[in-house]
Amino acid sequence: MSTEIVKHQGNMPAQHGGGALSLGAMTPHDAWKFAEALAGARLLPQEYQNNPSSVLWAMEYGRALGLDVVTTITTIHVIKGKPTQSADLMLSRAREAGHRVRIKSDRERCVISIVRHDDPEDENVVEWTLADARTANLFPGKPDSNWAKYPRAMLRARAIAECVRIACPEVLHG
Repeated sequence: MSTEIVKHQGNMPAQHGGGALSLGAMTPHDAWKFAEALAGARLLPQEYQNNPSSVLWAMEYGRALGLDVVTTITTIHVIKGKPTQSADLMLSRAREAGHRVRIKSDRERCVISIVRHDDPEDENVVEWTLADARTANLFPGKPDSNWAKYPRAMLRARAIAECVRIACPEVLHG
């Protein structure tokens, strides 16, 4: 029985950082089989369900960023067919890189400022308001849209994404 366990463990996906799964040491065949298995999970975001090629693409994107599979699947969103980091992932990566991030928000606006750790004299500030969202035809959106239901969260996400892209775009790449 113990040889069966060892044999089975030899075919398990590679792990790193506290046992989290990673593509790093998987064979291409194992990675595809793993993506197929994940694609069948109803817990996945809809873009990934029954779509193993998208799961594999996202996992590779996450691997390039140094992310484990679970973090990748929960923080890499598919927007208009393109994998994109969530605002929370962008924010955490900016802070991990040593940049100072400040957020001020209310029901009508969100202001993000980022000061790079390597250039403390240069503060990057982005403000998103409901008026900006209206101009971009985002707000209020359809009654069941995230903009209609969670405008404050959506303002925050837009402001973070824009400010990170301006102030520290290197955190968006692997």
